[in-house]
Amino acid sequence: MTRPFIPFSRPFIGQAEIDEVTDSLRSGWITTGPKVTEFEKRILMYTGAKAAAATFSCTSALLLSCRALGIGPGDEVIVPTFTFTSTAQVVAQCGAKPVFVDVAPGTSFLMDLDEVEAKITATTKAVIPVHYAGNPVDMDRLFAITKPRGIKIIEDAAHAIGASYKGRKIGNLDSDVTCFSFYATKNLATAEGGMALGADEDLIQRVKKLTMYGISDSREIWNSRYSKHGQWFYDVELIGDKANMTDLCAALGLHQLARLDHFNATRRRHAQAYRAGINHPGVRFLTETPNADCCWHLFPLLLPEGVDRDQFIIDLKQRNIGASVLFRPLHLHTAYRTLLGTKEGDFPNSEALFDRLVNLPVSPSISTEDAEYVTATVNALLNP
Repeated sequence: MTRPFIPFSRPFIGQAEIDEVTDSLRSGWITTGPKVTEFEKRILMYTGAKAAAATFSCTSALLLSCRALGIGPGDEVIVPTFTFTSTAQVVAQCGAKPVFVDVAPGTSFLMDLDEVEAKITATTKAVIPVHYAGNPVDMDRLFAITKPRGIKIIEDAAHAIGASYKGRKIGNLDSDVTCFSFYATKNLATAEGGMALGADEDLIQRVKKLTMYGISDSREIWNSRYSKHGQWFYDVELIGDKANMTDLCAALGLHQLARLDHFNATRRRHAQAYRAGINHPGVRFLTETPNADCCWHLFPLLLPEGVDRDQFIIDLKQRNIGASVLFRPLHLHTAYRTLLGTKEGDFPNSEALFDRLVNLPVSPSISTEDAEYVTATVNALLNP
């Protein structure tokens, strides 16, 4: 009997999410409205942060956070090359220069903080650390580097909802802004969606206005303009964007958040099973940050030297297992080669990881039996 395909990262959607979306559809209000506001409040309760602005995506949260912090032409922003394009793209979109750093030696997959310190210049305005796979960066060390210099920190926490660092949830550290992703493959999925969190309520309120053109009352539009007692008048206070979350997405998020800790515990269980069960001596696993709790958005596996990674992924798919790479280092992409003059060999640690990297399915939509099959298949392919 052919085994059903195991998707790389399928969201776990239950009846509660379906019912909540249906409720929004029947309400007659499906864009930004009361469910977005409620979702923001519950994220604040979960993380302990003070202020939140829901957005269309993590990319838009990062972009508008950069704009709210005044990042623009003449500024430099330090980012890892081992990340998705959003992290650097938003810097370039603001007219600033992304400055790449390598990942640290070893298998943390996290930016090299020694290189961050070495690349700071008089025009460095911010650093964007990425918590790859939900494994937190050593933020105390990063703060020690940046805070005395007045450099801003925007956490790219696209992978890290539910992760913690030294007992504090990501989203409630001492960064200027933390940006989450709720894309369909993430630990908490709202189809599309993101959020910017921070302790500076004025800053986050500015981000919130920027998500809806810079209009003064845009986040209360269902009440301020379209209710029985609403007023038609509004004022454009800032030159903003169109990057708001909808109530349809927030409806999913309300119930995904309620089950997030269970989802993340399942991811950790799958990750532990892979680490215990995959037995080739040449494989390497992610090294977790000390005093932190990884939420295992991804399970990165470094294949033994000499194994053809691309063929390995094909072999997995032929056995009904989905896998992915995540990520090709940014300095190898045409856009950044053209913009920054980067080339192969510039960031050897990232390139070495990329050449051997495959991410195995770890989402809560797969069963214990699925994880056992993945383990057995990987072992069979590596130990023919």
